[in-house]
Amino acid sequence: MLSLPASMCLDESHCVHLRGKGRKQRTTPLWKSTVQEIRAWLGRNPTLVADAALLPNREGHAMTRCNVCQRLNIAVARAAKVHSSLLNRSISPHSIRHTTAMHLLQSGGRF
Repeated sequence: MLSLPASMCLDESHCVHLRGKGRKQRTTPLWKSTVQEIRAWLGRNPTLVADAALLPNREGHAMTRCNVCQRLNIAVARAAKVHSSLLNRSISPHSIRHTTAMHLLQSGGRF
């Protein structure tokens, strides 16, 4: 069995529990494709334990906001080589969060 960070559940409900703005606890649903990717990641990284960061930095700690922005910028630059429409786009963690929230709302998700 795969170990999961304590704030994730990949059973029937497929969700992650997060601490959001104002330290409010939030439960966010996950897409089936995201769950598949997480399971594959955990399968390739069997040393991740339940209280470990899912995407650790070099030291094994949770990534900082700066780490996340750097990794996203690298991913966008690579993707722009294939999808040139990304070249002039401003893509940030916030824009991804907003877009994902809108997709969830449009598909009938509740927050």
